[in-house]
Amino acid sequence: MAIQYKKNKNEIIIYIVGELDYAHGEKLYEFVKQNSQIYSKVIINLERLSYINLEGLERLVNTYNILGDEKFMIEKVKGNINEIFKKIGLLPLLPVSK
Repeated sequence: MAIQYKKNKNEIIIYIVGELDYAHGEKLYEFVKQNSQIYSKVIINLERLSYINLEGLERLVNTYNILGDEKFMIEKVKGNINEIFKKIGLLPLLPVSK
């Protein structure tokens, strides 16, 4: 997994590239935690995410829990990742942009 990001004045868009498992989810969690005080909005872009497992989902939800609805958003959930989110009922629980 690679974490790429783009910073704007009030927000940071984090692009997850590749796989999101426990180890990579931990990196994401720590990266977001370090940057969450600087930006009023943290957007996680999943367009280039190819694989996610239960531990990766758990870290993603934990990341949401530290930020809450006001600061956290997921965008561009595509393909098999979107299907996984639907099957486990995660889409209505997290702020997701289309």
